[in-house]
Amino acid sequence: MKKVSAYITKYIKKELISNTKGKHQYLCSRNLDTAQVENIMLEDKEMFLHSVETNPKVCNRKKYINETTGQEIEYIKVEK
Repeated sequence: MKKVSAYITKYIKKELISNTKGKHQYLCSRNLDTAQVENIMLEDKEMFLHSVETNPKVCNRKKYINETTGQEIEYIKVEK
Protein backbone atom coordinates (compact mmCIF):
# COMPACT_ATOMS: atom_id res chain seq x y z
CA MET A 1 0.00 0.00 0.00
CA LYS A 2 2.89 2.36 0.78
CA LYS A 3 4.32 1.91 -2.72
CA VAL A 4 0.94 2.67 -4.29
CA SER A 5 0.60 5.93 -2.35
CA ALA A 6 4.18 6.93 -3.25
CA TYR A 7 3.43 6.24 -6.94
CA ILE A 8 0.25 8.34 -6.88
CA THR A 9 1.98 11.14 -4.97
CA LYS A 10 4.77 11.24 -7.55
CA TYR A 11 2.33 11.98 -10.37
CA ILE A 12 0.30 14.45 -8.33
CA LYS A 13 3.54 16.37 -7.62
CA LYS A 14 4.44 16.36 -11.33
CA GLU A 15 1.03 17.80 -12.20
CA LEU A 16 1.27 20.44 -9.47
CA ILE A 17 4.71 21.50 -10.64
CA SER A 18 3.60 21.85 -14.25
CA ASN A 19 0.42 23.75 -13.27
CA THR A 20 2.21 26.16 -10.93
CA LYS A 21 5.33 26.88 -12.97
CA GLY A 22 6.71 30.32 -12.08
CA LYS A 23 4.52 30.59 -8.97
CA HIS A 24 5.31 29.99 -5.30
CA GLN A 25 4.98 26.39 -4.21
CA TYR A 26 4.64 25.30 -0.60
CA LEU A 27 5.30 21.67 0.12
CA CYS A 28 5.26 19.97 3.50
CA SER A 29 8.57 18.91 5.00
CA ARG A 30 9.01 15.51 6.57
CA ASN A 31 8.85 14.85 10.31
CA LEU A 32 6.80 17.95 11.12
CA ASP A 33 3.84 17.96 13.43
CA THR A 34 0.65 18.57 11.50
CA ALA A 35 -2.11 20.84 12.74
CA GLN A 36 -5.01 19.27 14.54
CA VAL A 37 -8.27 20.53 13.11
CA GLU A 38 -11.46 20.25 15.08
CA ASN A 39 -14.85 20.87 13.50
CA ILE A 40 -17.72 21.45 15.88
CA MET A 41 -21.40 22.22 15.51
CA LEU A 42 -22.60 24.77 18.03
CA GLU A 43 -25.80 24.87 20.02
CA ASP A 44 -25.11 28.34 21.44
CA LYS A 45 -23.00 30.29 18.93
CA GLU A 46 -23.08 33.60 20.82
CA MET A 47 -21.75 32.06 24.05
CA PHE A 48 -18.97 30.30 22.14
CA LEU A 49 -17.93 33.47 20.26
CA HIS A 50 -17.84 35.41 23.54
CA SER A 51 -15.51 32.80 25.05
CA VAL A 52 -13.30 33.01 21.93
CA GLU A 53 -13.10 36.81 22.10
CA THR A 54 -11.89 36.69 25.71
CA ASN A 55 -9.39 33.88 25.06
CA PRO A 56 -5.79 35.20 24.91
CA LYS A 57 -4.68 32.20 22.83
CA VAL A 58 -6.76 33.15 19.78
CA CYS A 59 -4.29 33.97 17.00
CA ASN A 60 -6.47 34.56 14.01
CA ARG A 61 -10.12 34.72 12.99
CA LYS A 62 -11.39 34.71 9.41
CA LYS A 63 -14.95 34.75 8.21
CA TYR A 64 -16.02 33.49 4.79
CA ILE A 65 -19.40 33.45 3.12
CA ASN A 66 -20.06 30.83 0.48
CA GLU A 67 -21.44 32.78 -2.47
CA THR A 68 -23.35 29.80 -3.81
CA THR A 69 -25.11 28.68 -0.62
CA GLY A 70 -24.84 31.82 1.52
CA GLN A 71 -23.41 29.69 4.33
CA GLU A 72 -21.21 31.61 6.75
CA ILE A 73 -18.00 29.88 7.87
CA GLU A 74 -15.68 31.25 10.52
CA TYR A 75 -12.18 29.84 11.01
CA ILE A 76 -10.64 30.44 14.41
CA LYS A 77 -6.97 29.62 14.96
CA VAL A 78 -6.03 28.97 18.59
CA GLU A 79 -2.51 28.52 19.93
CA LYS A 80 -1.66 25.28 21.66
